Amino acid sequence: MTVLWRREEVEAALRVQATGDFEATGVILDSRELSAGDLFIALKGPHHDGAQYATQAFEKGAAAAILPEGVSYFEQGSCLYVKDTLKALCDLARAARSRSSAKIIGITGSFGKTSTKDALRLILEKQSSVTANTRSFNNHWGVPFTLANLKPQDAYGIIEMGMNHTGEIDVSSRLARPHVVLVTNIREMHM
Repeated sequence: MTVLWRREEVEAALRVQATGDFEATGVILDSRELSAGDLFIALKGPHHDGAQYATQAFEKGAAAAILPEGVSYFEQGSCLYVKDTLKALCDLARAARSRSSAKIIGITGSFGKTSTKDALRLILEKQSSVTANTRSFNNHWGVPFTLANLKPQDAYGIIEMGMNHTGEIDVSSRLARPHVVLVTNIREMHM
């Protein structure tokens, strides 16, 4: 598999040192979906702390893990300890976007975003390499997750952006920095 992230690139993006050398072929947030070689990022959610799944991630072959500071009992693999793992994901996304020469297409709107993204991906992937949001991962962690998986050889990046609070599209847009924006529609939704 193609290397997506090398140790020194991740260290530069996060401004921290890894505990060991690694090369990662992907970035993953859910240890259940991890493939050998992925960089696991332990996000803290309302019901789970991703750090509790680091052992499982390493057992499944994680290349490295980004973990919150204070979690220092992992010796199975290379770790990068950060104050805020969501901020680290966003920093990795910025680095991926900066190194990419892909044409970035941002998609937003009240509804129809995922269908539009999927249709556009089907069309563009017949021409060249494309990275797009998995499923409808279009929120404050889904957008940086998609960008962090943007491959250097991609010709296109399709970034679906949703919102559930004021200002979320602004933050997502600043991360994605799209060349083209598609707005499917604007309606009162989820009131």
